[in-house]
Amino acid sequence: MLCLCLIVGIVLLVTPRAAFEAIPWNATRVAPDPPPAAVRRTIERAALHSRVDYELRDDQEREDLLATVAYLAKRELGSR
Repeated sequence: MLCLCLIVGIVLLVTPRAAFEAIPWNATRVAPDPPPAAVRRTIERAALHSRVDYELRDDQEREDLLATVAYLAKRELGSR
């Protein structure tokens, strides 16, 4: 048994790292939740942000920004 462990250890040490990267050690992946509509609206308005005359026009845009920040923070912190 000790001999087998020693052989496996040597094989693991000698094998190039690229061989291990091809093996999906952790194949548990979850499809991401689609972002809420507020996030999509914020992304669409981001293109307008570079214009000089652009400013937040109404409370809906502020609510969308808050919803976007909350969504991104929840997504980032939720996986930890």
